[in-house]
Amino acid sequence: MDTALIFQHPVFKKFFLIVLFYWLFLSISSVIADETINEALPNHLIEIEGTWTDRVINREPINGYDTGVVSLANLTGGTLYFRALLKGFDGALNLLEARRYLQLNYIWHYTLFTTVGQTTVTIPKIGRLTTEQLSGLRSELKNHGFFDWRSWSYFPVWAGEWRMEIEVVKPAGITLKCGDQIGHCEFKIMVVQ
Repeated sequence: MDTALIFQHPVFKKFFLIVLFYWLFLSISSVIADETINEALPNHLIEIEGTWTDRVINREPINGYDTGVVSLANLTGGTLYFRALLKGFDGALNLLEARRYLQLNYIWHYTLFTTVGQTTVTIPKIGRLTTEQLSGLRSELKNHGFFDWRSWSYFPVWAGEWRMEIEVVKPAGITLKCGDQIGHCEFKIMVVQ
């Protein structure tokens, strides 16, 4: 059979048109879905600015180690703190108003893959966010374009590379952003003798 005749056959033409329209539909749907995700992302976003420190006083880091290296001798009792400044936006606050709390896991890793500790932090620490707290966060959001909250985790460390991984436990729908990382946050520091 001549291939030119196959391409002229009415069944082939219908099949080709169906495949073409299906491909166009999937392409357009994909673009719309990507735009929807990109539009929704900042709305339900919580940005995290992390600081390694030797202690936290009044929710503020003392002696932050931004260079990525800290001497064990500088850490009181060999304990390293990770302090997180969380910045939330409108959609995140709406989820918090509905659920009344945010739960994060702070996972401590030694070297590349060894998990040595985990802290689950619930915001607020006890109970649920009160109407007054939510009103304060809403006011902060209105005045600054975001609201912030501070939390931290600490762990006794030894020399070597340490990594902090942060993930959302509850509520579903909150997206974390740390620098260029979206959805998964990771911070590293080297502890030396």
